[in-house]
Amino acid sequence: MLKYITVTSLLFLSFFMNAQETEHKKLLETTWGAELFTFPINFARGIPLDGYEEAIFPKGWATEESPEFWSYIFAWNVTAEVPLTSSNFEAYLEMYFDGLMDIANIKNGDTILPTNALFIKSEEVENKSQYTGKIRLYEGRYTKKMMILNVLATQYFCETEKKTVVVFRFSPAEFEKPIWNTMNSIKLIDAECNF
Repeated sequence: MLKYITVTSLLFLSFFMNAQETEHKKLLETTWGAELFTFPINFARGIPLDGYEEAIFPKGWATEESPEFWSYIFAWNVTAEVPLTSSNFEAYLEMYFDGLMDIANIKNGDTILPTNALFIKSEEVENKSQYTGKIRLYEGRYTKKMMILNVLATQYFCETEKKTVVVFRFSPAEFEKPIWNTMNSIKLIDAECNF
């Protein structure tokens, strides 16, 4: 009987693990450290998306003196009837970073402000659109100061599957710095409609 229970448990566990992998397919081709979040994300429940996020970080992400400081990428794979807009990106990332930095529970003084985001569409070709943006946020982990992140976002929309993948690249470094070459070399594993 114990053998039967063990085998049944292992089969169930194997099925569950395979279902998880299928549901949350890896999005970005990299060796960087990664985290996975499912929407609604616990620190930003107001974002009205259904899907998941894969976030990746270089080794120097958390070191203030590093040229990689606060430079990272995340990709959203979400259900969407139509492509997300600049306004969506602005509203969702303001909620995201305010939640991540727990702005609502920090004593709000003159030096701590809510996140502010601005995105402009810079290019659109078929199902792919690109955006340039800036995000001003309170960096509450290391510097405890307001900071500006430069952002490049690329959206791949699939009308037949009613979903979109958006790859966001963030860094306080200006766009001509070497970290952007590194981040731009990290590609979406599959940018076609079956992502």
